[in-house]
Amino acid sequence: MFNSATTLVERVRLAKSYVDRYNQSPMGFWIGLGKPDPWPDDSNPPLPLESINKVPRLFKFIYVHSCKNVYEDTNGSIVTKDKNFTEVDSSDLYTLTAAKANKVYIEAIVPPLSPEEFSYRILGLCVDVEVAVIPSFLTAGYMLEPNLILSYSVAWVQMGTPTVVSPLSSHVIQIVREF
Repeated sequence: MFNSATTLVERVRLAKSYVDRYNQSPMGFWIGLGKPDPWPDDSNPPLPLESINKVPRLFKFIYVHSCKNVYEDTNGSIVTKDKNFTEVDSSDLYTLTAAKANKVYIEAIVPPLSPEEFSYRILGLCVDVEVAVIPSFLTAGYMLEPNLILSYSVAWVQMGTPTVVSPLSSHVIQIVREF
């Protein structure tokens, strides 16, 4: 999806709408993991297609347990590989705009996977996910096989170099989407 918002207020409104949508239906947000096998040149992955409606070579769905409005802050408590962010705990558009919170922080935890499924090269933010059997309890690290998903839409896809997940420990996926 192309971001066509031109003013800060419009960008904050788009970010806010993502978080509002998550808060209304948290079970509808999942990360799709795809492509466990290598690219032709694993150090130079291809760019994602402009319009993609399914996660290529999908092999796992990971529950998104956190979705927050944030702004970049060198002293922020949300620490990612590249930058730090601070959450704005408000759904008020004026408060979010004053904080310049035009970013959304999304987090999911990949539990330890079996040795044959220890890497992925594609991440897809899947929304409007419809699950065949609704789990009675969802928590961070909850994972589903693709055959248990009836339908989903792709909001965003990233293709990259291999991410290796240890079979002995969990792995945190952090996505910061700027609008």
